[in-house]
Amino acid sequence: MIKTNWMLAALLLGAATMPSNATTVCTYTFQTASANPGESHTYGTAPYDITVYGFDGTSTNSLHTAAELSETASGLGLAGSHSQITTSDFVTIDFADPEAVQGATATFEVGDLSSGEGWELFGSDTLGELGAPITSNTAGWGTAANAWETIPNLADYTYYSLRAVNEPSYGQLIANCGTSSAGITLLGVQVTGTPSAAPTPEPWTSVMVGLALIGLTLGTRRLRSRKG
Repeated sequence: MIKTNWMLAALLLGAATMPSNATTVCTYTFQTASANPGESHTYGTAPYDITVYGFDGTSTNSLHTAAELSETASGLGLAGSHSQITTSDFVTIDFADPEAVQGATATFEVGDLSSGEGWELFGSDTLGELGAPITSNTAGWGTAANAWETIPNLADYTYYSLRAVNEPSYGQLIANCGTSSAGITLLGVQVTGTPSAAPTPEPWTSVMVGLALIGLTLGTRRLRSRKG
């Protein structure tokens, strides 16, 4: 009887202290009319918060000058580029906090794509630097707008940057006609993760553990009284 009570108490205690993890999905949309976030802005709360930065420049391996962000109903861009992201500037997303979450993944949504326009995503561990090219939609110019795109292997880099690109023939048309370069916007970012929860006893399981321990105590007393 005593062994049975001990085993029951151990099993219930183990069940009571098992962590209860739930997957969290945080979606940030950047379509507030006439918003001026400044050169950077943080969205959400830890550990799912992200910080977005604006930069001028095109070099992939040097630091760039911070630029003012601009948020409109069409999405997030740069204030000096008519509230768009162009081929000569970029928007950077800092995923430092979400990357600390177990199995964190992230997606992003691009808007304002027109025929002959595309986007490129870069990864870097240095803020203000474009870094290494990660993925793009240049296989389907002018497509994949308003679709959630997955950032592969989120933990590889801390900073991910989005820049517009022109289709080669479209770029030549711009040079010949003097028209404007490609312009896109960042519509949203979605972060998904399962945080590691500390073991927390469930109320009813704790009661059951207590009852098992009471039964163990009574059983021990009865055995002692019989021996006595």
